[in-house]
Amino acid sequence: MSFKMSGSDFAKSRVVSYLKRNIGDYIRMYESEYGGEESWLIEPHEDRWYKYDASKIDAFPMMFVVITRTNSITRIGYTDNFDPEYRCEYATRVYVWDKGIDAEDAVKRRDVYMNILRMCLLDDQSLSEYSELIGNEVVFDEGTMIEEYSDVVNSDGPSSRAMAGGFIGFNMTIVEVLERKPLSVDNATFEVEVDRMDWDA
Repeated sequence: MSFKMSGSDFAKSRVVSYLKRNIGDYIRMYESEYGGEESWLIEPHEDRWYKYDASKIDAFPMMFVVITRTNSITRIGYTDNFDPEYRCEYATRVYVWDKGIDAEDAVKRRDVYMNILRMCLLDDQSLSEYSELIGNEVVFDEGTMIEEYSDVVNSDGPSSRAMAGGFIGFNMTIVEVLERKPLSVDNATFEVEVDRMDWDA
């Protein structure tokens, strides 16, 4: 299955949609595995998934998704309507931030959420919306997955806290279709002939 060409905004929304639906299940699985020791685990704030300014983080824990670049756009064929299909690869990052009573607590919380995020992403690499869409229309390559961790940030004041963050990065590919604008009958006939010759070559 292919999607209309929607660019990085669609790529980001696909990751956000998948994580919003599934991250809570993995948090509960983690709590169950460790006998409820991590009782402080809660789901990330729903309205923060598209917020990417780390200097203005005001709710914890926070996760948000950023597309940092488009790595490649490769034509892979044509639809039945002779619209070109492209495999678009996006460099994607999912950030995690949490705070604790001190540096050790903040790092522990951050590391636990990073592990939960990793498990959630690896479980469904097509980030499928519905069961009938499971396939290779959206795929991230686990071989490109990286994890990076921030230094601890200490806040000032009488209620000082420590904050720690990190991100999981990966390349995600989406098959997108460029729907061409309508042409006159004569031009459309000529274009079909050219496309067919190019495809057969």
